[in-house]
Amino acid sequence: MDLEEQQNVVGGIRDAIALQDSDRWEVYRRLQDLNIKCWCSSHQPLRVEVESIREVVQVWCMVRLVVGSRSELIARLERCWQIQAD
Repeated sequence: MDLEEQQNVVGGIRDAIALQDSDRWEVYRRLQDLNIKCWCSSHQPLRVEVESIREVVQVWCMVRLVVGSRSELIARLERCWQIQAD
């Protein structure tokens, strides 16, 4: 399976992501910037529709970035630097 085929494997999965209000709106805005289909109403979970594996990873990364603690984000960045240095 080539990269283009892998990116299209998911094909329109919808799910709800429960987040705190301020986090939900921040993730929503970032996903909108990435052109990922999502819907958000007051006091409701963020609803997301992903069309590809790439979009799944982008959603996961945005959620981790917004809800992750400062120490988690620093540790992840340090691991990335170590991988590049090896």
